[in-house]
Amino acid sequence: MSPNVTAAVEALLQSHPRAKLALTGHSLGGALATLAAIDLKSRLGLPVDSLYTFGCPRCMNAALASHSAALIPTVRRMTHWRDVVPHVRT
Repeated sequence: MSPNVTAAVEALLQSHPRAKLALTGHSLGGALATLAAIDLKSRLGLPVDSLYTFGCPRCMNAALASHSAALIPTVRRMTHWRDVVPHVRT
């Protein structure tokens, strides 16, 4: 899936060169958005500006979490205390 997403994002950025990227996702989509944001910013140098997740499982260890915090200016992780998914460690 990564090559398709990367190609689509790069095509959009060609049309809108000053745009900044905001990624979002819910549950498993939140975990995928988190990993995609890190990949797009660190590996490809694309302008990922923010990441918003809803009910996302924990998908990073402490080292990757601090690395992503340094990469992405705005990260918001919304959870509900009674939702079991955000408490799952992958």
